[in-house]
Amino acid sequence: MVTLDSTGNTLPPLFDVGIVWARLWQRRLRILALTITALALALVYLAVTKPTYTATASLLIDPRDTRSTNFETVLPGIGPDSAAVASQVFVIQSRDLLMAVFDAEGIATDDEFADGGLLSLLGNAQKPEKDTIFRRFERRVTVERAGLTYVIDVSFKSSSAQKAARIANAIVERYRADLADERENANADTNGRLAERTAVLQRNVAAADRTIGAFRVAHELLDPAAGGTLKDQIDQLTTQLTEARAGANLAKGRYEQAASAGTSPETLEKLSEIVSSPAIDRLRADYNQRAAELANAEAVYQARHPTIRRLRSELSRTQTLMGREAERITRELKAKHDLAGGAVATTEAKLAALRNQSQADDDARVELRRLEAKAEAARAVLDDVLKRAEETAQMRGLQFSEARVIGFAAPPAQPTWPTPALLLPVSAALGLLAGCGLAVAGGGGRTFKQNETGNSHRTLDGMPLHVVSSLRREEEKATKPDLIGRHRTADGGKRDDANALPETRPENLGRYDLPGVPGMSVPARIRALRRRFLRQGGEAFSQAILALVRRIATRLTEHATPYMLLVSSLRDPAEARLAGAMIGIALQQAGRNVLVVEFASHLRPDDGKSDIFINGASGLPTILRRLGGNAPFALEESFARDFDFVLLLGPSLDNRDWNAAFFAPADLMLFALPPAEPPAKAHILLRRHLETVDIARSVTLVIAAGDTTGMAFHLTGAAQ
Repeated sequence: MVTLDSTGNTLPPLFDVGIVWARLWQRRLRILALTITALALALVYLAVTKPTYTATASLLIDPRDTRSTNFETVLPGIGPDSAAVASQVFVIQSRDLLMAVFDAEGIATDDEFADGGLLSLLGNAQKPEKDTIFRRFERRVTVERAGLTYVIDVSFKSSSAQKAARIANAIVERYRADLADERENANADTNGRLAERTAVLQRNVAAADRTIGAFRVAHELLDPAAGGTLKDQIDQLTTQLTEARAGANLAKGRYEQAASAGTSPETLEKLSEIVSSPAIDRLRADYNQRAAELANAEAVYQARHPTIRRLRSELSRTQTLMGREAERITRELKAKHDLAGGAVATTEAKLAALRNQSQADDDARVELRRLEAKAEAARAVLDDVLKRAEETAQMRGLQFSEARVIGFAAPPAQPTWPTPALLLPVSAALGLLAGCGLAVAGGGGRTFKQNETGNSHRTLDGMPLHVVSSLRREEEKATKPDLIGRHRTADGGKRDDANALPETRPENLGRYDLPGVPGMSVPARIRALRRRFLRQGGEAFSQAILALVRRIATRLTEHATPYMLLVSSLRDPAEARLAGAMIGIALQQAGRNVLVVEFASHLRPDDGKSDIFINGASGLPTILRRLGGNAPFALEESFARDFDFVLLLGPSLDNRDWNAAFFAPADLMLFALPPAEPPAKAHILLRRHLETVDIARSVTLVIAAGDTTGMAFHLTGAAQ
């Protein structure tokens, strides 16, 4: 955080570069001695350390898959995927691969890896186990991918340049051999599995063929194209049935006509139209002849004439023969009609049987096609497996490794460690920094040191505290000749000068107008105060607060940190809290570690050990402690060593819990006064509650915060 400067827009830092440089120059011999010592240690290290050589071999993982044939490989290449290429780094570093190189190169008997260390020089060391030797060997191997490329660098460290190159190349060759073996093993495994599968598939195809043959025999489907024979039979029977039905209908018509014609000579003419019968024709001719003769005889003879009787007798016999012939023809037509009907029924039965057989054959052919499709699929799989088995058998020895060596490891000419060109400058720089650090640690800034005479000094605002103390004493002599001095004894206690004057008055550090409007709460006014420090435009206010911090610093007697400042008020605790926040924020902005201690009288003795919390308004680290008792306040060591200043926010003087003995450890007591407080009245109140020695280490300042009505800060549990 930037500190404020009294001559510009920011406060000047409390760290003086000139003082530090002067201190470094004063201790230049010590710094030079440490630098030379560091260089000497580096030279000794270079002399006793065995050189380490690093050999590196480079591999290119080619994502292109080289093929000598159009056959698909069983195990494809690594591919262009970045994760797949990066995984090859771990493959090369795998224990199995390195163990193979370990055994092949005889590392287990190599003295560089198998020695017992320092204990072997004493003769008490046992030979390390193989696993221990392998871990030493494994730590020498480094495998790295060159950025996002397909290049992998394999490095090995050894005390021998030739050995480092040999083992690095051996690791690379082992990796390439493992890749080739992996593909060959994949081909061999695939061939074995394909052979097993081929035997199973062949048995499946044979079983499918036998099933198809048995099915054809069982369903009389010997010829897959024979389905047309049954169809032709059905067509023929259908034609025959049609013809039979036509003949039956014709026979039925003739029979019905013959049956309706009767047996009279007149109806025989109709019957002759139905069927052709020579007998009927002769009988009709004979009947006509005899009828003509009878008509002629009746015209010549009388009815009783024997000729007429004879002719009538012959005509009657002819009619009888004609009726019998008609009956016979009718019976014949009926028989033909019955035969035609039987033929139709027979043909229909045959046709129905053929149709049923055709339906069964269709179902059988559907099942046959399913069996044939299953057999064909098994045969196709068998063909593919046989083809693949032949391809994999021919791929042996024709696959190329995708890992290609683009740089074999060569014995390095220079060791990689130790490197004098690097080690000597670094050791000199470290020695120089260590010397400067020790020199600066002896004083300056916020550090603590022992000078040549053994006295402790601290600096504040770039000035040693003994200078600040002398300035304070000169200021006291010039402005307040009756000021009672307060000094620390050799054992850290305090004593008063014997000739102190009883009318000592505290110094007034001036008036400070705080930002905000009348009636604002204390936290709101503290936040406004903090913003005034941090925002641009508050330079004048910051310079005034810096001057206050400087004047406070001149009144402090030098001792080890932290410095305790009591901030109190006459009547209104709100004024003390505002003053404490103003001083604490100024010290924090100047780079000092500040701790605020707030007190509460209601806490029990075993309470009050709460952790540090950050005050939401001031942003300062704050702790809560119990108020009361005659024992002086003591800050825990865990807090004391982490802070430069401790601000004690005490109660007002008119509070019943005020006890000067409790705040005796305070280096300086600051009392905040309102602008309307008369100085004489304030002095009387201070004299009433403070001893002369306490007044000597007290100062006052006026806090102008407008109307403080309603924003009074009440200590928890304390009576006002």
